[in-house]
Amino acid sequence: MFSPCQACFNWGYPMQKEKVVGYQSFMLRCWQEQSAAAPQQRPGWRFMLQDVSAPQDLHVFATFEQMVAFLRQNIIEEVKEAEGG
Repeated sequence: MFSPCQACFNWGYPMQKEKVVGYQSFMLRCWQEQSAAAPQQRPGWRFMLQDVSAPQDLHVFATFEQMVAFLRQNIIEEVKEAEGG
C-alpha cells in the first residue's frame, strides 16, 4: 500500500519564489488507500496537491470532488484578488 512520505516531496524541481497573479501550479499525487474499518470494500482514491511555489503547502483530499472544490475556490479567490476585491 502506497502512502505519501517526506521523501516524495524532495524531487528537486525548481521552485517559483514569488506568486504570479493569474497563475497557479500544483503537483498532483494520487494513490489508493484501503480502509481498515471496511477491508472488504474496494480501496478508495486519495489526492494530494502540493503548491509548487510553496512546497510545504500540502492539501490532502479524501475524494476527487473535494480536490476540485478546493481548486475552484482557489481560482475564484485569485480572480477576486486580480480584480481588486
